[in-house]
Amino acid sequence: MKNLLKSILLLACFLSLGNLQAGDPKLSQTNGFTENCGQISDQFGHPNDAVKFLWSTNRAMNVQIKNASLSYDSFKSESKGTIAFHRLDMRLKGASQSARMVASNYVPGETHYAGKLKGQPIEHVSTADQLLAENVYPGVDWKLNITESGNLKYDFIVREQAALDQIQLEYKGFDHFELCDGALHFTISGRTIVEHIPASWVSETGEEMAIQYHISHESADALVLSFQQETPCEYDGTLVIDPEAFFEWGTYYGDSLYDVA
Repeated sequence: MKNLLKSILLLACFLSLGNLQAGDPKLSQTNGFTENCGQISDQFGHPNDAVKFLWSTNRAMNVQIKNASLSYDSFKSESKGTIAFHRLDMRLKGASQSARMVASNYVPGETHYAGKLKGQPIEHVSTADQLLAENVYPGVDWKLNITESGNLKYDFIVREQAALDQIQLEYKGFDHFELCDGALHFTISGRTIVEHIPASWVSETGEEMAIQYHISHESADALVLSFQQETPCEYDGTLVIDPEAFFEWGTYYGDSLYDVA
C-alpha cells in the first residue's frame, strides 16, 4: 500500500514539460523556492546556471534567485496569444559572488521534469521555504523566505562590528520608481511592486531599531539604495533588517496566460 501511495504521489508531481526558461509562464505555482537542477534554460535553450532557485507565484510573476541578486519576472498575456515580459533586477552591489545560497526547511514532495539534462530526465527536484547566503558582505548574511500571505521577505543579518553602509541595493529595469512614506514603489508595465521595511531589531535583546532606505545614486535607468538609522545610536548585538516585497495587483490580476481565448 505504501508503495502504491508513493507511486501515485510521484505521478502527481511529474510535469510533462521540457526545459523551462526562468520567465516562462508555463511554470507551475510553488509554495517555496525550487532548486535549479538543470530544468531552467536561457533564451537559447541552454541550461541557465545563473539562476539558483525559482519561486513561481500565482500573480503572473516568477522570481529568480541568483548569487547576490534576484529578479522579478512579470508576464502578461496580450492579443493573438502573445505574451509580454518585464523584468526588474535587484543586485547586491559589491557583494561577494562566492556566497552561495543554501536551502533549508524543505517542503514535502518533489518535482520531476521531462526535459532532459545530459540525456536523462530531471527528477527529484526539491523546494524549500528558506534560503540563506552567509557573508554576502563581510559580517552580513542574506536570508530569504515567503510569508504566510504570499509575499517575498528577505532579511539582512548584520553581525556586530559589521558596517551597515556596505549594503547597497541596485535596481534596474523599472519604468518608474518612487520612495513614499518609507516604501519603494516600482512600476513595470503598468504594475507596481512595493518593497518596505516592516521591522528591524537587535536579535539578542529584541530591541526595535528604526531603519530606513537611503538613495545613494539615482539615474533614469538605475537606482542604488542603502540603509541608515533614522536616529543614529549605538547598539550591541546582531541587527536584523527585514524588507518585504508585495505585488500591488493582488492574487488574481485577470490577465494571466490562460485568460486569453
